Amino acid sequence: MSHKQPVSTFVPMFAAGLAIGVGVLMAQDKAPPSSYAPVDIHETFRSTMSRMSAAKAAIIQRHLALLEQRYDLSNRPAPGVTMTRGKAIQEGVRVKLPTGRTWAMSPRGSW
Repeated sequence: MSHKQPVSTFVPMFAAGLAIGVGVLMAQDKAPPSSYAPVDIHETFRSTMSRMSAAKAAIIQRHLALLEQRYDLSNRPAPGVTMTRGKAIQEGVRVKLPTGRTWAMSPRGSW
C-alpha cells in the first residue's frame, strides 16, 4: 500500500528552491560572456566601424594560423579534374591529425 504525501507539502519546498535560485542569479555581479552583439548600442557607427576595422587584421591572422594548424592549405590540384568554370579541384587529404593520431581506427573507438 503506497502512502502519498499531499501536494501542499511540496509547495513550500518548491517555493523555497525557486527563491534560492532567483537569489543566486540576482547575486551574480555580471552576466556571463556572450558572443552576441549588444542590442542597446552606446557607440556611434563611425567608432564601431573604426574599432572593428582596426581589429580585422589581427583576427584574420589568428584565424589563418588556426586553419594552417589544422589543415594542409598547399595548392595541389588534381590533374585533369576541374569545376564547371575550370577551377582546379584539390586532391588528397587536407586534415592534419593531432600528434600521436593516425588514420587507423581503433576497435575500442578511442576517438
